[in-house]
Amino acid sequence: MARTTYRHLVAIALTIGIQTVLGALPGSWMAAALAQNFPTDPITGAPQGLSNNGPGMTVGGPTGQGPFIPSNYGPTGPTFPTSASRPPSWPGGRDDPNAPYPPARPGLPPRPGAPQGPLGMAPAGVNPGAPPVAPPIKRKKSPAEPPWDPAEIVAYVGNECIQANELLPFINQRIAMFLSKPPEGFANLTPAEKEEQVNMGRKALMKQQIEEAVKIKLLLGEVRRKIPADAWNKHEEQVRKFFNSNEIKPLMAQYKATSTIDLDKKLREAGSSLESVRTSFGERQMALSWMSQQVKEEAQEVTHAQMLTYYKEHQAEWETPARARWEQLTVKLQNFDSKAAAHDAIARWGNEVFRGAPFADVARAHSQDPGAGDGGAHDWVGKGSLRSTVLDEALFTLPVGTLSQIIEDDDCYYIIRVVERTDAKRAPFNEVQPEIKKILQNTDKDQHRNAYIAKLREQVPVLTIFDEDFVARTSLPADTKLR
Repeated sequence: MARTTYRHLVAIALTIGIQTVLGALPGSWMAAALAQNFPTDPITGAPQGLSNNGPGMTVGGPTGQGPFIPSNYGPTGPTFPTSASRPPSWPGGRDDPNAPYPPARPGLPPRPGAPQGPLGMAPAGVNPGAPPVAPPIKRKKSPAEPPWDPAEIVAYVGNECIQANELLPFINQRIAMFLSKPPEGFANLTPAEKEEQVNMGRKALMKQQIEEAVKIKLLLGEVRRKIPADAWNKHEEQVRKFFNSNEIKPLMAQYKATSTIDLDKKLREAGSSLESVRTSFGERQMALSWMSQQVKEEAQEVTHAQMLTYYKEHQAEWETPARARWEQLTVKLQNFDSKAAAHDAIARWGNEVFRGAPFADVARAHSQDPGAGDGGAHDWVGKGSLRSTVLDEALFTLPVGTLSQIIEDDDCYYIIRVVERTDAKRAPFNEVQPEIKKILQNTDKDQHRNAYIAKLREQVPVLTIFDEDFVARTSLPADTKLR
């Protein structure tokens, strides 16, 4: 098996092309939880949630820092010693004239502002020669709860382990993206509520990234068991050469790096490194190449009946709701002494448009709508999406190009003119048939891949921080095997 399998592996990964192999694999089985609308991965061209830079790793720009984005890419710092001694002449020693208490030698005053006990002695319970004491560590209720130490082990796959620092750059990058454009209402939350919401997202991302990393580890373990060590080393060398020849230049262009040294520096600022990206790229290519060899990749023969059934069961996916775009004049009742005064004002503005004044000019001059600066223009909206039901109804009943009567709402008066409108429609079956066929074929491939991963998972023990017995099982003696 060794030579034949290895030649097959190299032929798929390199002769056909590593990128082609990866491109043929839809990412649903290891897609990121937030992969939609993400930047393109510079290595694979896939969304960065499917990056080839290793489990959970991306090579996007440096992670933005904020109140919820810890700089936790490096190793844990050393802890303070539990006991210490110092030479008397060192700062804080008994011969230090600036020691806070007691005075080092008679006649020398203590340092200004230093805490003093009776007769210049240290306050009760304070050791004058002791080093600073680190604040107590706040214990987490569960290993699955953030924050995670970068050196913390978050999963075991057989004899392999996955550390948090392999996944945190991706997670922090996604959290930074969320905080750059938070959802409506997020700013109104208290700091504690904001932290809770962010931690919920961080936890969900960690869980998803662990699952992706576990799949890669399972595949790599299978490759190591099935091919000879010399074949592994040779293939690894070829993949590294491919990376050096084809991937470093695009990375340098993306990071605007002037050299590989500069690129490595900028990757480290993003929580990664050039060697880490290179190694992770090779491991992932090896894993996915093996997957393509082991799992049936031929396109499924999809029948006309299957496609038609799918179309009927997912009709909503092919429907386009009615939508409209329009111009609007607005009067807010709160800006007038009475409803009558507000009504008179918008009536005057409507008459100006009726007599031939450009709608946009009247809106810019008078309208109290946020879109007044754009001439009262409002872009496409779907039916039923507006807060004002009376305005929504007018948009989809008023003839296109006709100036409306005055429309009264709870707190505003409106005059609108529909510029363009499209009716609701459903794409016909023959138009979406190729798309349905591709969906059904990819679904079949995903099922085969998932079944293969499930088979590997039955053979190899997997333990993650999201397992209830993680603490108990990882607290066993070192010579105890996980089962």
